Amino acid sequence: YPRPAIKQHIGAVVKGSLSANVSQQLQALAKQHQLTPFMLLHGALSLLLSRHSNSHDIVIGTPVANRLQEALSPLIGFFVNTLVLRADTAHETLAEYFKHIRQVHLEAQSNQDVPFEQLVERLKVPRSAMHSPLFQIMMTMSTDYGVVERKERKVALPGVELQTYESETVQAKFDLNVGLSMTDEGVGISWTYDVGLFDEESIV
Repeated sequence: YPRPAIKQHIGAVVKGSLSANVSQQLQALAKQHQLTPFMLLHGALSLLLSRHSNSHDIVIGTPVANRLQEALSPLIGFFVNTLVLRADTAHETLAEYFKHIRQVHLEAQSNQDVPFEQLVERLKVPRSAMHSPLFQIMMTMSTDYGVVERKERKVALPGVELQTYESETVQAKFDLNVGLSMTDEGVGISWTYDVGLFDEESIV
């Protein structure tokens, strides 16, 4: 759909998964090219977006814990920063492309202490009510190996009965937010999209 003048932040979610067998194959491929699973999946997502957007310049954001300083380690608080990963998908071989992706991540990690807002100001990126600056697609990953599925987790408090439920309201801060969860069962994938820009069929 055409981008609306003002972002409404109304979203919806499509969920999918990759089997444990596929997950193991992806991890083996990542190891072969000296990548982390996240680097590999970021590279794959960038290729997918490149094909659908007809562009080789793909920019994706990702959160980072930003606790490199020892003084922050024992503190309770939210110190998360956002990294901007700019990938060039125009490479002749997959090996060359993976090498490029690895370098993109290493350079981003080495500068993770630069606040995102400061980066936006330094680059003089025009602000818009239509979309977030620098990137409109977010990618996150969590690793929950050996962790009980959330739906099976139980919290017990004396005299209190607790029940989990899914929120009916989905907020879309970005055009698309791809959430990955690596578990013993495989890779869970959630696609949170802005309903003002996409319909479910285009995401699926």
